[in-house]
Amino acid sequence: HCPSLRELNLGNTYPSNESLSEIGKICGKTLLHLKLSDNGLHSRLRGLHDLLKQCEVLTVLDLAGNQFSDSAQTARLLVSLEFVEPSLEGLILSHNMLKETERMAVISEMSKFSCFERTGSGAVSP
Repeated sequence: HCPSLRELNLGNTYPSNESLSEIGKICGKTLLHLKLSDNGLHSRLRGLHDLLKQCEVLTVLDLAGNQFSDSAQTARLLVSLEFVEPSLEGLILSHNMLKETERMAVISEMSKFSCFERTGSGAVSP
């Protein structure tokens, strides 16, 4: 457990499902800012799900450039985001391959989250 770790930048590191799960166990309880950009997480959604399940106070999640591209991936991502929704204030999804309809689906689903109500449209940056 990392009692003082608040920010973690894992951009462009391509962690495995197992590594993501382990990171959640080790420091998920204290993380405020988590950068997972440019990791191709579209193919490791199970690990992302396990990691986010452990995050209790996460306020900013950067998932830019992870190649989310279809409705199935988007749906799985949204299920995982429900774990961090109570504390989430910022979600970055830029530079993904989501079509306009997928981006709108994410925004529509996120608008149901209380973090969206707290921060307005800035909660999602498609």
